[in-house]
Amino acid sequence: MKKLLITVFSMLCFFLLSSITSSADTLPENVIDIERNDSTNFSTPLKSYYSVVENESDIKTYKIFLGQNASEKLTLMTSDLSGTNPKKTYDVEITDEEGTLISAKNGMGRYPEYDPKTVSVVYTPGVSQLQFKTETAGYYYVHVKPSNDGKTQYPYNVRILVGEPFYLNASKPYDVKLNSIYLTQSASSSTQSFDLSNTSAIPADAILTDFTVYGTETNRVIVSNLYGITRSLKPNSQLSWINTSYPFYSTNGVLWDQPKNAQIKMRQPFTFKKSAPILGSGTYSLTNAYISMSYKHELK
Repeated sequence: MKKLLITVFSMLCFFLLSSITSSADTLPENVIDIERNDSTNFSTPLKSYYSVVENESDIKTYKIFLGQNASEKLTLMTSDLSGTNPKKTYDVEITDEEGTLISAKNGMGRYPEYDPKTVSVVYTPGVSQLQFKTETAGYYYVHVKPSNDGKTQYPYNVRILVGEPFYLNASKPYDVKLNSIYLTQSASSSTQSFDLSNTSAIPADAILTDFTVYGTETNRVIVSNLYGITRSLKPNSQLSWINTSYPFYSTNGVLWDQPKNAQIKMRQPFTFKKSAPILGSGTYSLTNAYISMSYKHELK
């Protein structure tokens, strides 16, 4: 009986070890270690990873430690090396340490292209991003296999990042028309509000990166200090004003690389304020005014 128990226990250990070993053996030898991307800039992040794909059997496997968030985003971009061949697509699978399939998506990876006819960046939405669950802390594996899409003019390249997504700078800003503003010595500032929450022309994930306030000024001679003129914007999501001043009335890129917790969503209510130090009688006005709001959004 004792020998039987020892035999059963030995067989159980053997099968457990075999299972673990077979799971590990399914991984290729040339696994590429990568790190999570934490950058929210719309330029290509440093923690994005470029690989050359030589042929249809050239499967890339990336290893990354995740689990600090409930989910993460994989962004995949691709082109050929010469820049002349049709863009290659890839089938992607994401597995955990045990080899369990977490998520999968076929036909990923068109790189955004510049269209000279529309003077804008064009990309196919829905083929560049995959969101997947990472509820358990540990290593995750991203398997990237060339799709059977008929494109065989190898070599191609592929670039991936995991974590914060790749951002595209919008091809043109969104303009908001303002009401005319009239300031006097007794009323030297004026505010007005507008709401972009339901503006379908703006992507739902759009982040404000810059703004400039334009308009026609009248009777500016009664302003005691031109550098004291401010045109300010306050998003509903924060308490402080974002000020711009004479002569350009622009944020000049200070919002481009905000950390994630300071990003300003475009689709929300805003308040605009204009102030100026008025000296003497008369009215200083701003007419034909509008805010030109630049933004970035995720490559999906």
